[in-house]
Amino acid sequence: MYVRMKKRNWLVWVCLIVVLAAFWGWRERKFIERYPPENPAWNGEALGTFYSVKLVGSRLTNEGLERLKTAIDAEFEAVERSMSVFREDSDISIFNRAPVNASVPVDKEFAGLLKRALEISDMTGGAFDPTVGPLVELWGFGRDGRHAHTPTDERIQAVRGKTGWQKLSVSKDGVLTKNLDGLMLDLGAIAKGYVVDRLAVAIRGAGIGNFMVEVGGEVYASGRNSTGLAWKIGVDSPLLNAAPGKRLVGIVSLSDRAVATSGNYRNFFKGENGTLYSHIIDPRTGFPVQMRQTGVSVIASDCATADALATALFVLGEKDGLALIDKIDGVEALFVISGYGVCFREATSSGFYETVNYEHLDSKGQTL
Repeated sequence: MYVRMKKRNWLVWVCLIVVLAAFWGWRERKFIERYPPENPAWNGEALGTFYSVKLVGSRLTNEGLERLKTAIDAEFEAVERSMSVFREDSDISIFNRAPVNASVPVDKEFAGLLKRALEISDMTGGAFDPTVGPLVELWGFGRDGRHAHTPTDERIQAVRGKTGWQKLSVSKDGVLTKNLDGLMLDLGAIAKGYVVDRLAVAIRGAGIGNFMVEVGGEVYASGRNSTGLAWKIGVDSPLLNAAPGKRLVGIVSLSDRAVATSGNYRNFFKGENGTLYSHIIDPRTGFPVQMRQTGVSVIASDCATADALATALFVLGEKDGLALIDKIDGVEALFVISGYGVCFREATSSGFYETVNYEHLDSKGQTL
């Protein structure tokens, strides 16, 4: 009798455990169906480049996460619809086809970004110029790709004569005009950073304070990463054709700041005389910038500013570029310039090490 009761109690406990396990599994499945991982991350393609998003402690439901992804897709679409030179129906393409003195209305985002681009053009003495696109095309770095021969000096100066940021204006109500025939806009040197900023606004709008967003190498980091520390962003060595992240010279720790980099070590071609021509054109001369393999990283509170200034500093060069940055509050810069083989040297703005947490790395990726 005692043995039977003991066996019966054992069976009851087994059944109870099975029921509880089934209930717990069902509950867990329902939770997973409703809530994604606490730190979701995803990658994608947009605007002819790659992007990535990392969230920390989001607590979004799956429905909320899908809404955020939809909002991010909408931001990419809005920028492409407004500012893509590859779309015939975009605002920028309509402006580029417009005749001299024609009034071309654009949306307030486009107008605001163009005003910022013109401010940076003025600030840099034309080293950054949103009208440089025709020269980029002429040198074979645009939509038509490489040309059989490098352009002649006469052709370069003829095309340069149809550029100039001073030749266009944007009114308070968002109307663009140009006073030079053939003038065209291309916001490619600021657009990636601008998109990063827009995505950051969308993510914050979803109630998330800790995140990192990257578009084509330009980055904005907010709050802390999953370890509770500032986000760590690698700085590439300027090795020709090296894949991103293959050889880092340092790591920047970012929190509520952006970093953008320009360089001549990935997008270039060799001319008939053996000269290496970079895709970064000096608007003031019409020629590609000639220097050793160099990367210029700029850290600022917003990514559009960092993006545009990184290009401008590459054009200005180390001495003039760092002198400019030292006059701008809240912005710091780092030049990484190659020597021989895998050797390099660094040059920074005067406040870089005081305001930026930067770790030097050796050739094996170890902290110095």
